[in-house]
Amino acid sequence: MPATNDSSRLRFSVLGPVRAWRGTTEVDIGPHLQRALLSVLLLKEGGRVSVGELVDALWGDDAPTTAESGIRTYVYRLRRALDLPGSRRPSVIESSGHGYSMPLDRVSLDLMDFREHVEQAQLHRLAEDHAQARERLRAALALWNGDTALSNIPGAFAESRRARLAEERLSAIEDLLLLSEDDGLASVQLSKMFSLVRDNPLRERLWESLISALYRAGRRAEALLAFEECRRTLANELGVGPGASLRNLHERVLRSDPELLRAPHTAAGRMRTAPRRTAPLTDLAPAQLPSDLQVFAGRTEELARLHAMLPAEDQRPTSVSVGLITGMPGVGKSALAVHWAHQVADRFPDGQVYLDLQGYDASGSPMPVDEAMRLVLQSLGDDIRDLPRDRLALLARYRTLLSRVRFLLVLDNARTDELTRPLVAGAPGSCVLVTSRADLSSLAAIIGATTVKLDVLSPGESHEFVRRRLDSTRLSLAPDVVDDIVELCEGLPLAMALMVAQAAGNPGAPAADLVEDLRAARNSPVSSSASRLFRNLGRVVSWSWSGLSPGAAALLAALSRNFAREFDLPSAAALAGIPRRTAAGLLVELADANLITEVERGVYRCHTLVQVYGREADRGARCAT
Repeated sequence: MPATNDSSRLRFSVLGPVRAWRGTTEVDIGPHLQRALLSVLLLKEGGRVSVGELVDALWGDDAPTTAESGIRTYVYRLRRALDLPGSRRPSVIESSGHGYSMPLDRVSLDLMDFREHVEQAQLHRLAEDHAQARERLRAALALWNGDTALSNIPGAFAESRRARLAEERLSAIEDLLLLSEDDGLASVQLSKMFSLVRDNPLRERLWESLISALYRAGRRAEALLAFEECRRTLANELGVGPGASLRNLHERVLRSDPELLRAPHTAAGRMRTAPRRTAPLTDLAPAQLPSDLQVFAGRTEELARLHAMLPAEDQRPTSVSVGLITGMPGVGKSALAVHWAHQVADRFPDGQVYLDLQGYDASGSPMPVDEAMRLVLQSLGDDIRDLPRDRLALLARYRTLLSRVRFLLVLDNARTDELTRPLVAGAPGSCVLVTSRADLSSLAAIIGATTVKLDVLSPGESHEFVRRRLDSTRLSLAPDVVDDIVELCEGLPLAMALMVAQAAGNPGAPAADLVEDLRAARNSPVSSSASRLFRNLGRVVSWSWSGLSPGAAALLAALSRNFAREFDLPSAAALAGIPRRTAAGLLVELADANLITEVERGVYRCHTLVQVYGREADRGARCAT
């Protein structure tokens, strides 16, 4: 990594082994798990990483009981190694809630430099300054220390990020090849292309570059043989044929198209930034998004965060954008996902696919991964009769075919990481948006998903939500009744929507009676209400409740029975009559299921309407025994 003039500035590399320097002096960043933690912080590019995400990234499912204390120890040692002794400046690793971040405005990172060079190359390409574009791409590729990023970091997290970074490197190489002049192509560039194709035989864009270069070098027969080799490789390895772009190039070589003899950057024009159909599987792009809500209120910050995860429209995408929306039952995860998806739908020329993974519904059985992959492929026009039955072969076909389409995939109602991660695929510029009641922390840690955790609406947003709902039903309620609905529903969108719907469905019944019904359920140990609101809300909460361990369900029932709406570990353990160590694990389970929320370190809150269901479930369980 090149030196900087600032001898005190820290510099980090991840495009090869993970290493650190201060000026020209290398810094010892410790053993492999400590280096792995540093790499997670660096790849987050200044964003906060929770302790849970760090544990998942370092150990996955094999985390020891001492994992969290281990994280704190590694952070302490890294701070000692990276911070200047006696400096009054904040540590380079900042504490952020129950997690850590590493702001990159005070350090240098080779990955950021690499992406800056690639972005500048794109701008030079758009300005038709091909010489400068080539120089920028060469400078970007020179930052790599070998072919493998994170080469001294073990584990699933590093393996996943290595694959994404390798994709960025190969894309830069392909762009450089496409911008190369005819001079020297037959001798120097062709040898590079043969080597790249040999190492990446399933990458069709490299085959295209090789076939085009062979044709321009006057080796038409070899170009045709290369296509046949590519076709056989794809058929033998994946059971698929070449994509539309490669087939089109083959036809042009067969008819000796004179346009192919022009320089690649003028003939192919492949370094484009505007949305385009990449290699559609069908002429009719799917448009499967559910209808957008007529009434949508609030969520301004959350929408902005989702928009920010997509590359700028004039920026060349290098990877698939992944978003994750989490939150308690009824908080509006699906509504936000669909609303945002409609706002950005035109950025995905190959369409939008929507899939309900059935993680939490009446069936109690999440959709199997194989079935989900088949439905996505069928939506994109693949013939479902030709899909392989073998799981690995199906996954290979899924990834290969999706690498040809730039589309939006909404995976609603996911339950686990294991059932979701295999579905994340697409061409650079695609987006996968996942919603789940569970935190799916390894989806963020391993894939790098942008996480949006929804809380209940603020009082102002809640009033706006209720007013818009009332306007849509042409129903008028007294201001004090609206205030009561907002207060008693505590900002939960589903509860407020059900209240308004029930009032609209019974225009002759006083809305104040519905309010008193809700108030009685909140403030009595056992609700006698049989209203439609509680049946609907209870059914939604029950789908999360049924997935809890017996201990977690019993703890939540105890908290509900005792009206413990805000509590800490000691009080939760006391109310349930269990040891604190046992209660600590159960609280983590409830928080991961988003049935309680950690409002500050060690302090939790449970929504009143979840506790209403909790008391009903507890009563039913007691009656059954």
